[in-house]
Amino acid sequence: MISKEMKSFSVENESYRFDSISFNTYFKKYAAQNEITLGSLEEEIADKLYVTQSAVHNWRFGSNGPGTLELIQNLANELSILDYMKLLKKNVEVNKMEEYATLKIESIKRIYDAIIDFLEDFCSTDGFTGSLWYEFKQKGSPDPEMDIAYYAENKIHTVSLVLQKEYFYLHDTKAYAELCEYVDNDLWDTFDGKLSYAYRFEAMVDGNPTTADDYNKALKRINEIIEQYI
Repeated sequence: MISKEMKSFSVENESYRFDSISFNTYFKKYAAQNEITLGSLEEEIADKLYVTQSAVHNWRFGSNGPGTLELIQNLANELSILDYMKLLKKNVEVNKMEEYATLKIESIKRIYDAIIDFLEDFCSTDGFTGSLWYEFKQKGSPDPEMDIAYYAENKIHTVSLVLQKEYFYLHDTKAYAELCEYVDNDLWDTFDGKLSYAYRFEAMVDGNPTTADDYNKALKRINEIIEQYI
């Protein structure tokens, strides 16, 4: 845990905090090399940096840290440390939050990719009919439409499985709820024929959407969801 008194600093777009362990190591090394007691060195540094001895003592043991980068730079100079960054360490908590956010985006991307794969297959097979129907027929299927239904269900099951696996990172997000709704409703209805943009297994009539219409509307909807969060 970061001390509540330990300030964070931004250096080249990275978040850092004062490293009391590193400081105390350099502090004791300097005292030994210069044959000075730790208490005397605390007092000497405090006088030169215009702070109290207790402040320097607290810096050594992590109760708090210097309030500015300039003070840390001056502290490094007093201990003959050429690079003041040696008295800083990356803010682990901030980095973990950023890493977690990245993992969430990658998780959403995997779901999106699975959905796009489904829609591309939907489009290339003319709405899981057309060429796919003839393909099953040529293989001797007694019921190509039933085979198509199984084929489409397996495709959607693949997407649903990806969605379930990404629960780990996304379960507490609004994005996940919307993606679940999209997969459970929109994608299933894409081949079931229940939504306005879904492909009909029955004979086409004037005004029914084409496969391209169905594909474009489904694609537009998933992109609208993604664009809210990415």
